[in-house]
Amino acid sequence: MPVAGPKQKKRVYRQTARADQSEANTQRVLEAAVRLLRTAPRIGDVTLDDIAAASGITVRTILRRFGTRDGMMEAAFMALRDDITSNRNTVGPGDVEGALQSILAHYEKDGDVNLRALEQEHELRQVHEALMHGREYHRQF
Repeated sequence: MPVAGPKQKKRVYRQTARADQSEANTQRVLEAAVRLLRTAPRIGDVTLDDIAAASGITVRTILRRFGTRDGMMEAAFMALRDDITSNRNTVGPGDVEGALQSILAHYEKDGDVNLRALEQEHELRQVHEALMHGREYHRQF
């Protein structure tokens, strides 16, 4: 019968490196998708293959993370919305010049995608929802 020695602690295995890589890949995909949404002649024509090529991540990995093309596009529109919203919130009350500069910067950066979104709102649910959120955001102020 073996002699009992000191108890050894079990090593806890954490996949932090893998989780970090997964999060980095998600960000690369979202950044590529937003870039494509901002520059594509037709928002509805952006494909998973386009996003995969622009991000360096496979379509299979994108689908594993976002489920479907609709899920991917919804996440991309949310990222675009968050970017636009965060830029607008930097102006303090009463700062008319700052507000004008913020709006002009926004239109320079995202005016074209907004126009394309308005043209295609009736074609894509995600575009319609993003525009409805934008409209609600404007009504609050």
